[in-house]
Amino acid sequence: MSLPTAVGKNRFLTSRCLPTIVIIMVSLIQYYFLEMIPTVVSSEILDFLSSPATLTISSVVLLAFLYLFSEIIREVGKLIQHLLYGKRGCTFPQCQWLLNPRICPLSASTIRKVKQKIKEDFGISVISRTKRRNSTEQQLKEISDVMAQIHELTLDHELLRAERIDYTFRRNLSAGFLILLVFQLCLCFIYGEGKQFFGVLTDLVLLSGSLLMTDRAAYSYGYQLLMAYLAIKK
Repeated sequence: MSLPTAVGKNRFLTSRCLPTIVIIMVSLIQYYFLEMIPTVVSSEILDFLSSPATLTISSVVLLAFLYLFSEIIREVGKLIQHLLYGKRGCTFPQCQWLLNPRICPLSASTIRKVKQKIKEDFGISVISRTKRRNSTEQQLKEISDVMAQIHELTLDHELLRAERIDYTFRRNLSAGFLILLVFQLCLCFIYGEGKQFFGVLTDLVLLSGSLLMTDRAAYSYGYQLLMAYLAIKK
């Protein structure tokens, strides 16, 4: 079971709040080991923060910061999705599979059924890339539009809902690691110390791993989307 699915089915909490919390925890751990966070807090500061009025204000400010940071992560996540899968998701796995069945995990007969159903439901004939003489760009746009409609048709599908949450979680996690990497690069440029360079390497590894996880989640979602679409009866 994936991490977001195990935590819950609330999309806002699992795909936006959870990545934000993970990124903040990772950054705090990094900065602690890089000795960029003071390890000693004066008693005066603790007394100030422990007062009811200050605690209330601090809580409100913290929640506002977390929400703002989650929005930033979400927007960066959309940018990552655009870079990975093109405008309107034209190069999502399920779109590529229909044009090139040889790279598709589904059987040839299943792909033919999907194409036939798309033709019946939307009036679009999907032709394999090897059989086309012209550019496939226009057909990719048509397929991405069809996939958007299929997405709407399958919103109530329980397994697909979990797959969507899983994908969005991993995409936003990648966005958070990208933000951390940029921040570490800025620190490395400003201070030029070895410990900042170690932070850059750490964030680069985390970003690479999360991007691979994101692509795997997109692959899994595309597979389940086509199977769920085939199961829809008119």
